[in-house]
Amino acid sequence: MSPETLSIPCPQEDYLGHCLFHLVLLQVLLVEAETKAKNMEEEICRLQKTLEERNGQLEA
Repeated sequence: MSPETLSIPCPQEDYLGHCLFHLVLLQVLLVEAETKAKNMEEEICRLQKTLEERNGQLEA
């Protein structure tokens, strides 16, 4: 979920609300980035395992 896809209006007239809005937005983006990183790490592990299996088959 990128900032462009969020349809929540930013309360510019209220400084504290404005700051809180951006803190929440950053938290959402951080969770999304952590999820993507975890998925990428899992995919790398799967690919590494497949590569090791294929190397073992070639050496046999």
